[in-house]
Formats: sequence, structure tokens, C-alpha cells
Amino acid sequence: MIRPTTDIHAPANQGQVCFKGKFGLDFVNNTRRRLKKPLVRHRGELEEVSWPDALDAAAERLVRLRGDQYAIVVSPRGTNEDNYVAQKFARAVMGSNNVDISSNLRPELTAPLREMLGQAAATNPIWDLEQASSILVVGSNMTEEQNVIGVPIKKAVKAGRESGGHRPAGD
Repeated sequence: MIRPTTDIHAPANQGQVCFKGKFGLDFVNNTRRRLKKPLVRHRGELEEVSWPDALDAAAERLVRLRGDQYAIVVSPRGTNEDNYVAQKFARAVMGSNNVDISSNLRPELTAPLREMLGQAAATNPIWDLEQASSILVVGSNMTEEQNVIGVPIKKAVKAGRESGGHRPAGD
């Protein structure tokens, strides 16, 4: 059985793992539904082929897609090591910097961050949220969608209650 572990002293997550990391790995251990043989599409239909034939078919298609013609979108289910190898392949072999991860379900929300801050993400550690006196969350159930970030937010809410602060709307 494969399952994730985390370093409790890591500054980014302090031992927290997102739901996908904690509970979303059933696909790794699900041998019943896993493909057993490679498939290649011929005339619109997927057909079983040998591994050498599958690799040859992939190589034939990839050779035409170098540089900016090539992009890779990696799975959020992949490990950091998987994603590292994928970006290394894109840059070193395919000559492309077009690398993305499909974990952002609402990419239109990151464009303003990139425009204003120069990067499409927050600039402070998530644990700074514990000291926040006000936090505005719009259109998200932090426990279900961003549970690692939800931890310091919940700590801030609890600290606010204990110090006589106001209870946030929707809590």
C-alpha cells in the first residue's frame, strides 16, 4: 500500500497534507482498474500494443512537437518527483518551457495575482494567516478545497473568538 508522509517541521505545510495527498491516492493502489497493457489509437479506436510499439508511436508524434509547439500539463496526482521529471523532459528534451500542473481549477483567478505581484500565488507563508485579524474567503469551502490553508485560518478564527473578536459570517 502506497501512502504519503510529510515532515511535521516543514515550513510550508507544518506536517499538513491536502486531502488529495492524504486520501486521494486510491488510484495508485487500485490494481483492478489500472491499465495492464499500453494502448495506441489506430483509426479512432484504442488497440492493445506491445511496449516497444507504444513507445515508438509516442516518439514518432513527439518528434514533431519541439520548442513552443510542445507543452506538458502534469497531473496534480503526481508526486513532486514525477512533476520534476516531467518539467525536466519538457525543458531539456523538448526544448519547451510550456509546463503546467492542472491543479488550479480556476486559472482566471491567478492572472490578477501575476499582474499585480509578479507571480500567480501569494507572497507570504500560509502560516502568517494565524495572526490575521481579518480574512475574506470568497466562493470556497476551505476545509474541503484548501484544507492545508484552512488550518491557519481556523486557528485565527479560534484565536479571535477566544480574545472576544467577532465571529466571521458563514462560519
